[in-house]
Amino acid sequence: MPFKTISVDLDAYRALKSAKQDPRESFSAVIKRTVDAPPASNFSQLLKQLQEFAGKGVFTTAERAEMRRRERQPLRSRSRVRPPSHAS
Repeated sequence: MPFKTISVDLDAYRALKSAKQDPRESFSAVIKRTVDAPPASNFSQLLKQLQEFAGKGVFTTAERAEMRRRERQPLRSRSRVRPPSHAS
């Protein structure tokens, strides 16, 4: 993959560094994750955009852990309180 060198001011560098989700995440990955890509205008472009997710999850480790926790914890149903019967 070709590379392009860019210059950013110190504030921009700090912002990029703080946006990293993992110390090993590259600045390119941070930029791609945070800057919105233009929407696909056809199916071919959509497939190309989705290829970057091949074999990868789209959720962070914390988000996956939260989903697993919710799967293990059943939803609480509303209590079934019967309305009082009116004796006539």
